[in-house]
Parts: sequence; C-alpha cells; structure tokens
Amino acid sequence: DYDLAVDPSGYAVITFTDIRTGQSNPVAYRISPNGDMMWGQNGILLANDDNFDPSPKVCVTTVGNSVFTWQSVPNSGDYLVRLQKISPDGQLLWGNGITLSETGVEYTSPYVLPADNDNVYLVWHKETGPYYAPNRGLYVQKLDANGGFLWTSAVEVYAPVASGPVVYLQMCRDSAGGIVFSWYRSIDSTHFCSYVQHMDADGTITMPANGVLASTSLDRDHMYPAPAFLPQTQEIILFFSEQDLNQITRGIYAQEFDLQGNRLWGDQGKVLIPLSNNDYELFTASGKDNTAICIYQAAVFGNMN
Repeated sequence: DYDLAVDPSGYAVITFTDIRTGQSNPVAYRISPNGDMMWGQNGILLANDDNFDPSPKVCVTTVGNSVFTWQSVPNSGDYLVRLQKISPDGQLLWGNGITLSETGVEYTSPYVLPADNDNVYLVWHKETGPYYAPNRGLYVQKLDANGGFLWTSAVEVYAPVASGPVVYLQMCRDSAGGIVFSWYRSIDSTHFCSYVQHMDADGTITMPANGVLASTSLDRDHMYPAPAFLPQTQEIILFFSEQDLNQITRGIYAQEFDLQGNRLWGDQGKVLIPLSNNDYELFTASGKDNTAICIYQAAVFGNMN
C-alpha cells in the first residue's frame, strides 16, 4: 500500500514500495501544488537492501519535516521496524535511519503520527508465536526530533492476545494531541468483537486496560470499527459492521464513548442501517464539533455503490 501526508506548505508527501532496485524498497516523494517533484523525478530511496519492506507510512511534523516508518523483513531473523526523517529540501536527518528490534519478537505494521513541535508518535505491533497465529500486542512510543525515546517505556494499548487475530487497526486524533485507537479481534475463534482505547498526549491510557467493547452482545459479530472524535463534547463515536455469526446479513451500528470508556448508547450501540443481505465495508470516519461522519462502500444486492 502507499501513504500520503500534506506538509504545512501544502505539498504532498507520498511513500510506497517498488522494485526499481530489484528488491522491494520504500521510496518517498515531495510534490508541490503545481506537480513539481521536489525530491527529484525518482524520489528518495528510504532503504536499499535485500529485505522485504512493505507498506511504508508517513507523517509530517508541525515544523515541516517528514517522518517515515516501515516494517522490514530480513531473509532470516526477526522482523524490524525502521524509520527515517527527511527535511523539506530532501536531507536525510536521521543518517542511515533508525532501526527498532527485539530478539525473539517480530516488530510489525508500524504507523507514525505527528506530536508536538518536531516530535512524533510511533505505533507498532509486537508479535510472538507462529506467523499464522501470532500473539499480537499494540504499543506506542514518543520520539524526539533526533529519534530518541521520550518515554521511559512504550505505552501498551493492548497486551499480546493469543485468542485469534487482532486486525483492522484504525486511529484518529483527539483535540489535545492524544490518539483514539480501534480494532477488532476474535475472542474464541467464533465471535468477532470491536474495541476502542484512548491515550492522552502524555501517554496516559484513559480507558480500562486492553480496550472497551463497542457491543457486549455475543449473538452477532462486530467488525471493521472506525473512530471519530467530537471536540465539542470530548466524546468518541465508533462506527462498526454488525453481522450475524455466519456473516451473511450485515448492517452498520455505532457506539458513543466518553474518554473513560463508558458506553453511552447502551451495551449494543445504535442501529444506523439494520441487518440485510446487503454488504457494507471499507469504513472510515471523521468528527467535527459535535458531529461524526462515516464513509463506507455498499454492495446493494450485487450493485457496488
């Protein structure tokens, strides 16, 4: 996949993986509003090695520097997370880049989000166990302008979970620099449940450990959650796919949370679109003032909308 950010000057910063070197290496471009390639027609290679480097991510700090991260898979050994920072004029600010690793642990699927000043948040997964059924946990660390850790230890959004996949991570920002996280997972290889968690800008988790359920009902699956933050009310709206346990009938539900994790629309949430044979997927959401909007793709009796 590719990623896109916009810097304070309105320039697009784009990153993706290609095979121009004969290997899958991430590359970055900065493009002006007029379409000028500010980092050259070929962009800047973020890595040039034999590792498999899929789906890089990018964010732009408040001072205009671009920070990139990606999962790096060597031919042997543990998976790594790598980072690089590039100035608007194309200078590599972190030299050969920063590598995070841990013996016996796979570091996977990293994300970066801007923090205050020239700092960033790094979000990544730690995995142990077999690749087809990993124990997966989610962690956050705050990096300073030089790539050093600002917190004594990483914040645990949820501890490693062994009972099925933890998938479809989506995040949004609150109005004070914090992060809202949402994901879903299988709790017993039969039921899928959606969760939400909130972290303040200083790394404090404000909801119960390992997240809060969007719906407590075990009569259906609750999947593909997408969060939106409401600055006016300091509340979170979580949209999710409601499905029967055979995943044949589907609809759209939503739940509202305060920052302590209390469910404000009952234990099963609010029905937005009732279950039917139609399909709803690819949720994304955003909030403004006291209003949340969800965008989704709908397949209505086989017609894609």
